[in-house]
Amino acid sequence: MAITPGPPVPRPTPPAGHTAVEPLPELPDAEQLAAMTIREHVTLFEDLHRTLADRLDDTGS
Repeated sequence: MAITPGPPVPRPTPPAGHTAVEPLPELPDAEQLAAMTIREHVTLFEDLHRTLADRLDDTGS
C-alpha cells in the first residue's frame, strides 16, 4: 500500500514578540521511507528528536 502525502499545511505565524525558527530538515518522501531499514528509521528519529530538543533549549521552553 502506497502512502500518498496530503496537501502542504501552512505554517502558523509566531505570536507577537517571538521570532520564527528555522524550518526542520527535509524528511524523506514516502518512497524513501519505504526503502529505509529499521536502523535508518531509528537514526532519522533520533536526529529529529535531537534537533527539536536543541530548539526547545534555545527558546527556553
